[in-house]
Amino acid sequence: MRALRPDLILLDEPTGNLDNDGRAKTLALLAQLRDEGRTVVVASHDQEVIALGGLTRLLLEDGTLRVAG
Repeated sequence: MRALRPDLILLDEPTGNLDNDGRAKTLALLAQLRDEGRTVVVASHDQEVIALGGLTRLLLEDGTLRVAG
């Protein structure tokens, strides 16, 4: 991140190709950003990222974007 406190953070597969320690630290950082009320947009297939609580999840299926329940 170039800005010290960016208003919007975009992440594409932030846990991809990380070892277990790096993955755990990344998940903790995502939870911290969420708790700070930051806007973070994440594209991920990682079920632990997707399962983080307190997030709005959007799914893209067959070309349609919808809010996941």
